[in-house]
Amino acid sequence: ASHHSELLRLGLPAYAADLSVVHLCRSDPTKQGRRRRGVMVHSPVPAAAIKDRRLLPAVAVAQHAVAVGAQGGLAAADAGLRTGLLTTEGLDDAFGLVGAHRDIPMLRALMRFADARSESVGESRLRLIVHLMRLEVIPQFEVRDGSFVARADLGLRDHPVLLEFDGFVKYRRAAATDGWRAGRDELVAEKVREDRLRALGFTVVRVTWHELDDPDQVAKTIRAAIKRATVSKGATERLVSAQPSR
Repeated sequence: ASHHSELLRLGLPAYAADLSVVHLCRSDPTKQGRRRRGVMVHSPVPAAAIKDRRLLPAVAVAQHAVAVGAQGGLAAADAGLRTGLLTTEGLDDAFGLVGAHRDIPMLRALMRFADARSESVGESRLRLIVHLMRLEVIPQFEVRDGSFVARADLGLRDHPVLLEFDGFVKYRRAAATDGWRAGRDELVAEKVREDRLRALGFTVVRVTWHELDDPDQVAKTIRAAIKRATVSKGATERLVSAQPSR
């Protein structure tokens, strides 16, 4: 198995893949690739790409990235690092084993941005958008205030802006497990948490899966949040400076 077919076997995300086609690769250099309905058999891969009669996970991730692009490649790479199936160095080497393609230099550079702290495909996609905005981002950004501890999916390093990918999964999971009251309680707890974060001076931006399909709009929303955070910070500083000294 190769490409997204091997990713699925490994339990890694295969975002943007055409699951109607099974991908295989030859290991015998004397054999040629071929294609038939529902199956793509690729030309032989180098011997260095195979271990114990299986494709190296990093090579499958690199193949997937070349086939579907940056978002799918980064999501698979993040998950591979998180589960310990690959390393950043191994992924970099893997791009030298997948053949020639015009996008490989770009994808290879981008995969060095892969991060084990991303916990879902949605977070990986959102992080890529922020990266392409040339903003430095910290995954699993932690905020502490006394006994209060909150962790956001992403935090901007240079701005008091927190980004949350909202897949609504936890609300549905709570409702499915313990009924609609649990789902409602989860929503209320999330609102209380966000109110506390805003009281601490953070601007919170929620992005849904559907919104990720329009990266330009997500970027505009983030820029607007940065602007609001800057104005809010300036207003707070002016208010403090206007207070009479004691």
